[in-house]
Amino acid sequence: MAKESILLVKLPYKDSYYSFYVDFPAGLGILSEALSFNGIEHDVYDMQANNSFDDFCAEVDRLKPSYIGFSMMTFKYLHNYEFIGSVKEKFPDIRIVVGGPHASTFKEKILEECAAVDIVVNLEGEDVLVELCNGAPLNEIRGIIYRENNNIVQTERREYIKELDKFPFPKLNKFNMENYREIPVITSRGCPYGCIYCPISVTIGKQWRYRHPEKIVDELEHWVNQGWHKLQIVDDNFTFNRERVVKICEGIKERGIGDKLQITLTNGIRADKVDYELLKLMRECGFFKVAFGVESGSERILKVLNKGEDLATIEKAIKLACDLDFEVELFFVLGAPTETEKDVRMSIELAVKYSVIDAPFYHLIPFPGTELSKWVTENNKFRFKSPEFLNDASHWVNEPLFTTDELDLAARKRLYHLANKKSREHTQKVLNRRMARELSKKFNVPSSLLYLVIAFLKNDAVKEFLNKTHIWDLLKKVKNRGS
Repeated sequence: MAKESILLVKLPYKDSYYSFYVDFPAGLGILSEALSFNGIEHDVYDMQANNSFDDFCAEVDRLKPSYIGFSMMTFKYLHNYEFIGSVKEKFPDIRIVVGGPHASTFKEKILEECAAVDIVVNLEGEDVLVELCNGAPLNEIRGIIYRENNNIVQTERREYIKELDKFPFPKLNKFNMENYREIPVITSRGCPYGCIYCPISVTIGKQWRYRHPEKIVDELEHWVNQGWHKLQIVDDNFTFNRERVVKICEGIKERGIGDKLQITLTNGIRADKVDYELLKLMRECGFFKVAFGVESGSERILKVLNKGEDLATIEKAIKLACDLDFEVELFFVLGAPTETEKDVRMSIELAVKYSVIDAPFYHLIPFPGTELSKWVTENNKFRFKSPEFLNDASHWVNEPLFTTDELDLAARKRLYHLANKKSREHTQKVLNRRMARELSKKFNVPSSLLYLVIAFLKNDAVKEFLNKTHIWDLLKKVKNRGS
């Protein structure tokens, strides 16, 4: 049977954080490479880079794929059901496939709620799409849910991929690279920990699986040779195995590419999985930004969240990373069961204790399948209808999705505002100091003086005055005359 083609699509997320930041669809990059490796004709369309429905339809018309595969987050899923429905109406003969975190969480409910979807891919999709495009009968493809004679059929569960190096690393040949600022690299999957709010075990699995160090260094070297230096490792547990990270760093050193790399770990790593020697080695090999999922400055709340770490370990890792001149980010959550205002204020104290460049606070989201969701449901604490609330659930919006007995809605919103305000004030000072230090090295001017100048110019009132008086325009005119 002849191979069939597929168009992989990253859906639009209008009027949200994603409207301002086009992040690279790392999962589609992996799927694209698996399809290429198997000689399957395909293309990729990122609707965050171009969300015009007419342009998208024109591309579908040109390519005429057998399948359109949509990668879905749960955020804005109702909006995206509508979008997929419009696509199906326009191209009724093209089969629609949905995968991604939303598919692994909602499974058959997608087919029940969105008539335009023909096939749902549960969990990982590389082998599924290869078999699908190779023409395998649907009932023989494990890990999918599909329609047959108005019935919903679910095939046998497909095991997680254990050998992540079975396909080459993504070369991203099907992407318009001008749309992106950095390259994502995924070196492992899965998380064995049991944080009550985290959906990773539902969508990616609890078993930690990894790629081999040599393959990862091959990938890093490839992008350096292609002229890319900003790389983002987006694992959930990059440092889970210390020996593997050491081997990756040793490979970077052996190939002499450390000074050409700018690697970030902004998805977060665990504080109990780093030490001074490891962080120092990473810093020497091009790693410059690291994030820690702190969650709370209260020992009691860390236990409620089942974080599996204590404050002493967390603070030690933060201090080590700051002392080694990493750009350090911290993540905090608000709204844990039994959390009080005192607990939140302890988190704020920790957020402003060290020289970190960012420390945002988020309202907890009770994702389906998590212990937190179970607690919210059993205690009847949802503020909005479930699961529709997930359509607009966002970490960047001050709108708690559930209540607790200890903090009412007004208190939660007030503390969210306070925590992020205090955090921003602190991290702005840290960023000003870092900028002053860099300028001091460049121009041989005391950093203390430069810090005062930078802080003055970045003051909101000063910026407003300068803009109103058009001083910047006048200075440009003077500069132009002088030249």
